[in-house]
Amino acid sequence: MAQSEKAEEILEKPHLTEEQAGQLVETLYGLKVTSLKPLDSYDDLNFYVKVDGPAAWARGYTLKVMNGTDSKNGALHRPEFVWSLKCLPSLENYLHCLKEERHKDINREIILAFREKVLSRMDDLPHGVMHGDFNDLNVLVEEDPVTPSEYRVCGLLDYGDAIVNPYVFDLAIALMYFMSVVKDPITFGGHLVAGFESVRPLTPAEWDVLYYCVVARASQSYVLGHYTASIHPQNTEYLMVTAGSVWKFIDMWWQTPKEEIYKQWRDIQNK
Repeated sequence: MAQSEKAEEILEKPHLTEEQAGQLVETLYGLKVTSLKPLDSYDDLNFYVKVDGPAAWARGYTLKVMNGTDSKNGALHRPEFVWSLKCLPSLENYLHCLKEERHKDINREIILAFREKVLSRMDDLPHGVMHGDFNDLNVLVEEDPVTPSEYRVCGLLDYGDAIVNPYVFDLAIALMYFMSVVKDPITFGGHLVAGFESVRPLTPAEWDVLYYCVVARASQSYVLGHYTASIHPQNTEYLMVTAGSVWKFIDMWWQTPKEEIYKQWRDIQNK
């Protein structure tokens, strides 16, 4: 099996009670827990923790209990990481969880196109460390001190999917997540790309593959979301936050020619 087709199994979340999590905080960090609340998560176990004491941070802390697979390997070269776009062909192993044959067929088309249009050009794409999960739930904003009614980005959360990959993958991931939740996705995407290019212009090769990378991430989110929900039904509500709405985006995007989308984006950039 080719490296790009080999991927890890869906990771098993750790099992820990709130009482055990509180004991961990006290044992490992010497802090007296006053309250502890489980947070939504995918493969890890997260808690919002407040503690007592003169040195305690008033806003509380986040305790992350990593899954057993990721905690064994801290390297950013992760050739078998199932959420890496390089491993998109491994989605074939999870298509059985989709009920509608049309959904399976379209995802197979996306996987095939990604193999032919993107994986064959990996040497042409600039690589480096990327965030890997740039979605709206991982972006921190704060009120603008000059214009209080407006907000600005002040930070990012969740570096658990950080990886060495083509830089264009990060842009594609951001595009997919944000475009799938707005009323006019292509127009919104044009403004996002224009902002990106104002700082770091895309290479011709990156432009060539971007269209396929965007829909590849949508396919990952949809298929893996459904698969993980099938084996962790108690976490279905959180897992389907994106997967539940992303099908409309896949359907729209895959039926819209690449050239048509790019023309709209170029028009936005030229205004």
